[in-house]
Amino acid sequence: MDNKRCVEGKVKSTSQQDTGIKVTWEEYAKIMLDLETWIKDYDTFLAIANGGIIPAGHLANWFDKKFAFMYLRHYEGKDKQAEVSFGGIFGKPEGRILLVDDVSDTGETFIKAKELLPQADTFALFIKPATKFVPDYYGRKESRWIIYPWERE
Repeated sequence: MDNKRCVEGKVKSTSQQDTGIKVTWEEYAKIMLDLETWIKDYDTFLAIANGGIIPAGHLANWFDKKFAFMYLRHYEGKDKQAEVSFGGIFGKPEGRILLVDDVSDTGETFIKAKELLPQADTFALFIKPATKFVPDYYGRKESRWIIYPWERE
């Protein structure tokens, strides 16, 4: 994990609530901008929908780069086996691609995305302690439920 880039420790802790943590817009922007040095030179920010849509859109806008998204759905089947279904890539990712999601929870979605685009690097705002996939770049580790500023509580 020593080749991973993380801003953990640079970001102030988020507001705590009984249901988890609420990330403010300021904390969200700080995570994104603290990772700027490592992520600004990608050609395409490819969101993993739905969670990665807002972060990838912001990155593409801030750095004037291409935006695309991939629809992957992580769910548990009848036998409680986790499955990831692929619904396609929308837009035309080119050059150096950064796969963007809000969180690497189980890691299954990132694992599937990397199978589909092995050349892409990965980014998540947060990772969970038990994730099976640690992205190349992430903001910090968080065990509690995360409420993003764009979500309803």
